[in-house]
Amino acid sequence: MQDPPAAGPEMLGSGCSGFVSVDSRDPRLVLKSYEVWHNGRCCYRFEPVDHGRACLEREAKVYQRLGSHPAILEYHGEVYIADEVLALKLERAQGDLRTLMKNQSPPSHEARLEMAMQIASGMAHMHRRGVFHCDFSCRNLFVTGPGKVKIGDFGGSKLGDEEPLGAEEVRYELPLRGREWEERSYGRRELFALGCAIYEIMAWKMPFAELGEAEVEENYAREVFPELDGIAAGQIIEGCWKEEFPSAEDVLAALREAQSTAP
Repeated sequence: MQDPPAAGPEMLGSGCSGFVSVDSRDPRLVLKSYEVWHNGRCCYRFEPVDHGRACLEREAKVYQRLGSHPAILEYHGEVYIADEVLALKLERAQGDLRTLMKNQSPPSHEARLEMAMQIASGMAHMHRRGVFHCDFSCRNLFVTGPGKVKIGDFGGSKLGDEEPLGAEEVRYELPLRGREWEERSYGRRELFALGCAIYEIMAWKMPFAELGEAEVEENYAREVFPELDGIAAGQIIEGCWKEEFPSAEDVLAALREAQSTAP
């Protein structure tokens, strides 16, 4: 990565395959790419470039496949930022949900349950369109307004018959349960991750936030999961962890029922 110039684009973040900066022509949007350019100079470059380019191309295909949905970040096409260097133009969010959790106290139970329904709805839409996120977590959920979250960061996703370019973080990874790695279906992996995201939203902290990744992995292998007593939608979360839901649509239906019967 090159040294940045004294003045350059406003950087909002970086991930496992690229960078996000404010679109200087429209500050309501961001540019996402494996390179960042300013005044004809490359300020930042993700290495390895081939991986960054592949993830960007995959993400563009995913957004095009998904189209418009209330729980998916808005996609505004592509733009060349340099010769043969494309960037995605995306809706600008306030930040990712996990970072918000660190800086703000939890909203009401009703607001968090609404967030859970939003992401379940978004996942159901993804799966109907043949997309599996493969890195679904609260760090890839983006806050776009009060109580409003959307799914983004699709660079590692599985699209149709194409193999994924990413994988879940340890706290969101479905245990093997006697299976080989490849025997776990993408649908089951995704629904387990959805349960972890709902837990993180309702508890306002990551699963086993106090433990290191090796300890979390060991707990999951022993079928030890975070305590759900006092956690709203606990039965739904547990159902996701135990692989009891056939689809994200079923999780969404259960969440709607929980909302309708809430005191």
